[in-house]
Amino acid sequence: MLGLGRSYPLRLARARLLPRPMKTVFRRIAQHRRLDLMSVVELFARAGDFHTIEYANQVRKLELWEIEPGFAPILQKRFPRATVRTVDTYARLQTAPTLFDVVIGDAPVSEHGGRHEHFGIFPAVFSWLADEAFLIIDVIPFVTADARRAFPRAFDDGHMQARSLFYGTDRPDHIQPSMMVTHYCALCEAAGWTIFDTLIEPRKEVLSYLMLALRRKNEQESTAPV
Repeated sequence: MLGLGRSYPLRLARARLLPRPMKTVFRRIAQHRRLDLMSVVELFARAGDFHTIEYANQVRKLELWEIEPGFAPILQKRFPRATVRTVDTYARLQTAPTLFDVVIGDAPVSEHGGRHEHFGIFPAVFSWLADEAFLIIDVIPFVTADARRAFPRAFDDGHMQARSLFYGTDRPDHIQPSMMVTHYCALCEAAGWTIFDTLIEPRKEVLSYLMLALRRKNEQESTAPV
């Protein structure tokens, strides 16, 4: 079994006491909805020490998905109120959905099972969102030398081609954050969602959180001429 790690108590203390990026994201969400009434699912939980510890005690219900079985006992120990599932997230997203108020897609940046970043969760992830929900993903606007140092196994030719295809650009290494927000908003709109708030919050190194606040269009809105 994977160990809990000596650094976890320090991470927990920092998460509780210091300003942290995910805390900022959840404060923004709290402007719209009460956190203690919300259900949350993390699609790539790993050991839960990156950001789960920053919000887990604020929400009503928490599910943690992780493909590596060695992390399950760690997650169960750290988050005893959570439902921990050892699953392939991409396969799970194709099954009959449970609706959540918040979905967090902190996918691996480097290639994993032929996929890159969070691109593979779309469009299936939309089926798991409540009628008014919040989708949080990691984005990397600029593939800089710092990005390549931070993720030495990422950003090869296959990864850059995947970025070009997903974002529809011939400059996958340089995408302005505002253009990224526009792209995701268009993706959500095409899937039948209205966006009523967005937030980009720098996380660490070259990563930022992108929060999309979504409301499902009713049938009349979805079929109205444009």
